Amino acid sequence: MAPDCNRGIPASRRFLALCLLMLAILQAQAADLTLFDDQLQNGFQDWSWQPGGDGETDVDMALATPVHSGSKAIDYRAHDWNGLSFAHPTLDFATTDHPQLRFYVRGAAGDEQLTLVLQKDGGVAGSAALDGFIVGGGIASGAWREVRVDLREPPLSILGSIDRVDLQDATGVAGHANAQRVFIDDVQLLAPPPSEPAIFADSFEGGVGNVAPVAAADSYSVAKGGTLAPTAPGVLGNDNDANGDPLSAVLVSGPAHAAAFNLNANGSFSYTHDDGADAADGFSYRASDGSAQSAPVTVSLAIQAPAASTPWVDGYYVGYEKDLYPVADLDFTAITHLMVGRLIPNSNGTLTTHFDIDAVNGPIFAQDAINAAHAAGRTAIFMVGGAGELAGWRGAASNANRAAFVTNLLAAVDSYGADGLDLDWEPVDAIDRAPLLALANDLRTARPNLLLTMPVPGINTNFPPNDEATFFASLHPLLDQINVMSYDMAQDYNGWDSWFSSALHGEYGNAPMSVSSSVDYYQGLGIPAAKLGLGIGFYGACFNGISQPRQPAEGLLVASDGAMSYANIANSYLPLMTRTYDATADAPWLGSATPKGPQGCTYVSYEDAESIAAKGAYADAQGLGGTIIWTIAQGHRAGQVPPDPLLDAVGDAFLGDGVPAATLQIEQDVTVDSMLSDRFTWIDASGQPRSASLAHNDTAAGPGGSRGGAMRQFTYRLPGGATRTAGVTNYGNGGYGGFGYVVSHSAWPDNGGGCRADDSPLGFKIPGTFERVFQGRHHAIFRFRQDYPRNCAQVTPVASIPLPVTIDWVFSTGRDNPLWSITFDMAQPGKEIAVDTLLDDSRAPYGELEFDGAGVQNLSGIAWGDRWKFTTTSTPLTLNSHWSWNVPNSVPYVEEWIDATDASMGLVQSRTMTQQDAGARNQWYNDITAYWNKTSADGNAGGAYRMPWNDSWPYQAAEFSLDPGTPNTGTNNARLTWGTSYGFIGQASYDVYDGVIATAPGHPRKSYAVYIVLGTHSSAPVAAQVTQIETLQTLTLSATVGGVVTAGPRGVADSTAMTYEPAGYDPVYGALAFTASGNQLDATIQVGAGTLTHPLIVLRGYTAATPPSLVRLGDTALTADIDYFASVRDDADELWITLDRDLTGAGNRLRVDP
Repeated sequence: MAPDCNRGIPASRRFLALCLLMLAILQAQAADLTLFDDQLQNGFQDWSWQPGGDGETDVDMALATPVHSGSKAIDYRAHDWNGLSFAHPTLDFATTDHPQLRFYVRGAAGDEQLTLVLQKDGGVAGSAALDGFIVGGGIASGAWREVRVDLREPPLSILGSIDRVDLQDATGVAGHANAQRVFIDDVQLLAPPPSEPAIFADSFEGGVGNVAPVAAADSYSVAKGGTLAPTAPGVLGNDNDANGDPLSAVLVSGPAHAAAFNLNANGSFSYTHDDGADAADGFSYRASDGSAQSAPVTVSLAIQAPAASTPWVDGYYVGYEKDLYPVADLDFTAITHLMVGRLIPNSNGTLTTHFDIDAVNGPIFAQDAINAAHAAGRTAIFMVGGAGELAGWRGAASNANRAAFVTNLLAAVDSYGADGLDLDWEPVDAIDRAPLLALANDLRTARPNLLLTMPVPGINTNFPPNDEATFFASLHPLLDQINVMSYDMAQDYNGWDSWFSSALHGEYGNAPMSVSSSVDYYQGLGIPAAKLGLGIGFYGACFNGISQPRQPAEGLLVASDGAMSYANIANSYLPLMTRTYDATADAPWLGSATPKGPQGCTYVSYEDAESIAAKGAYADAQGLGGTIIWTIAQGHRAGQVPPDPLLDAVGDAFLGDGVPAATLQIEQDVTVDSMLSDRFTWIDASGQPRSASLAHNDTAAGPGGSRGGAMRQFTYRLPGGATRTAGVTNYGNGGYGGFGYVVSHSAWPDNGGGCRADDSPLGFKIPGTFERVFQGRHHAIFRFRQDYPRNCAQVTPVASIPLPVTIDWVFSTGRDNPLWSITFDMAQPGKEIAVDTLLDDSRAPYGELEFDGAGVQNLSGIAWGDRWKFTTTSTPLTLNSHWSWNVPNSVPYVEEWIDATDASMGLVQSRTMTQQDAGARNQWYNDITAYWNKTSADGNAGGAYRMPWNDSWPYQAAEFSLDPGTPNTGTNNARLTWGTSYGFIGQASYDVYDGVIATAPGHPRKSYAVYIVLGTHSSAPVAAQVTQIETLQTLTLSATVGGVVTAGPRGVADSTAMTYEPAGYDPVYGALAFTASGNQLDATIQVGAGTLTHPLIVLRGYTAATPPSLVRLGDTALTADIDYFASVRDDADELWITLDRDLTGAGNRLRVDP
């Protein structure tokens, strides 16, 4: 009320002057200002905008009905390209004079969503969802509701002035026909109510006209025993002074549980908890403008338990992807927190809970996911919001609705049994910081132990937001995790180059984003590293028009999240494009000169195990808290082994020891060079990945008439880290499509039947069937069957005879070389072939592979082992190459190599030559021994040149590509085959190739196995495999629990018994064979000579469904997936184990306990 200046007290000039001044101030107080009442008022103009030329009117300021009062109202049809705007061209209006905006709104349909925007000089002073200011709820149909906006309070917090008021659509609806129709009336800026000037509330010493500052309470969180140090303005950040004077903080009372504490005048402070009491702490202060002080306010400090030392892996699991990764199949091994998405915030503070499914099945999905996480001992957190929900966030977190919003969020947590909330507010603009901070504070206050996390965007280093320090200084103590969404960085914006979805390093001006630069930015804001996580996307980006990174890419992005899931990339792009790993960015990419896959990609950026391992190492080095994954379902490959290779890689990189995932990965039905294939990827003896792709499309023919059964691609890691690929050459024009198929020749004469013209068809062109016999965690058997046509026989007329063939490919983690095992079955029921009908050899496995596109490079040399070791001693390989053949040999092998690329390929038999003969074509061994004379220096073995005559080579390799007419010319033909004598298939007896005149039966079944060896020639991989077979011959196996297997099947699909030599060695699968007793084994492996490297052990009679709980070598307990690799073969009651150990001598005691 106004003072009575005439009351009966002694008058003084000073008091009279003050009274007169006070009356003048009251009379000068601003009046309410009308913007619209039947028409625009007080100089305001209509600055509304709408699309031109569409013939529609979106804003009508002379609507006759409905009206709130008077005779006219405003009709506004809101959509994405228009806005309703009141602007004054010459005057500004201070929010101290007009702190409130009031008008009335009515909807045509109800629940229309608008955004209020206040401007000053063409810039946005503040904006917020309108629903947060509507008295009584949202916009209603058929009823006028008051809108009252406190301009100086959050979420607007406009302390200066405005000159324009806008309303805009908040839904993104397109076009006039789809617009939201609302009615607006009686728009006013309200003056503050008359009140006694603040000069009488303060002492006269405060100065005439000075108003005391107003301080607001603050809340922070600090770890138990930890330190909190918000930077300036700190506690003063939400205080204000009506006169605009600078403020300082003055301590009133200090905290009770501080080991150290200091409050600075600029509002910053440092607080270290004493690590004692768990109770909340706090202190109080006043805000001072130098003349007057505010009332005391309290700064609350919540004491949190220290963060766990184990990194977090937050896997986002959203409802619209539930069918990609059913709840029942979720693998929680590498997940610590399941982020269940999503709750949608509505602008009135309520929640939508359909989880992007529907109102019935969505909640069921969420409950099942949370239950599954808890059953696995994991944490479940609700994802709230997400992209496109900004209007809902703003309305829900407004002053009017925040309390109800907090109540609804906590009710959802309680109803479903969730453990926390992930506040996915995107984007957080400057006007959103105060309401977001208030929301986090209210949630933390209501539930001190609730897990609160928040994702934040990656940073464009060209345009970093440099005004967030104060905001994050207040926010991060309230949160348990702040995770950088450091993915989706490959974009096609104006001026951008092609980049990586998630480059770890290497950002530059035209590709300005990386994981490390984003993490550096947030750490620079004072967020502790242990509270920061980085992001990994289980999806990539597809571009068309460029084929590699760092090329101009504007407008060339085709697809990313969803369409380019890792599962889709692995199935439809990896097999068709060339993979390269970028060492600068620490990221992989795929390139192709022509469009590939469903999206027509020529450049694909994505994540794989190698880039994830690099991110894990970086996070560990930086002390980061963990990682988020968007989204786990996009990495799931149903039916593949393993089904979650990226998730396994994350587990190894963030929760394990950083070693690449050791499990054997089986990708079924992928396309490799236009052939449907299974790809097997395993970790070799050096801990590096290898892969083999086996074609199996047995119906439609592929390139060059290919049908399947062969290996069409093989990769391995070079010592420097690069990946080498051996692939198929020359599909057409009589080419040889891959490696590992059957070829056989007949020695029968033509007999007039024309059979010699087609006595050796290429097996990869003959249809067959495949079977996934065994798909274990670390071991696999892939089987291919076909009826190989034999078109020659002893009798006429010649008829095509189908010869049943079974081939097993065997892959084992911890070992370098796949084993290839074959059986020719002339006694198969219904397809019997009478003895002596065929007089055939075996040239299987047969084929060609090209080393890293090195088909143009000539072979440098050839080697084989029969009774002696044959090796060329000069390069390149020609018919005049020098050679030696004078070192004794026991294990058959063949090898060829290229020095220029340091590449070698070979075959090594799993048994010795006396145990299983190999080699020979037309010559008996004793004849060749006399003919060749053991070295090239002894004469011209082939007549006009040094090398042996091509029909005398025991293994077919490049001899038929060497021209006798030009004996000094080399060849780039990389063909390689095995070899046996004629009669090996079909004869009652045949002459073996063993140095003496001896025979063996070639009927009714013939079986053998060879290792397929690829590697660098400098590392001598063929010689190493030969040495392993030699070492196996020296073994003595024994067992005190369980037993040693001394006999077993002679081959794959061959039940004929054979005696194992030595006892316990199964050459069909290259394994040491034992029997279990009660699923236990106590055995000793005595190595007589040499070193046995990473032996494969098969324990038969093992009936448990899971691997053993304990495996010991000597007295040392071994660690699964690190020291040994185990797989259970249920259908055969077998346990397969690769020991990641080298064995020597006699003291190798192996114990297996269930």
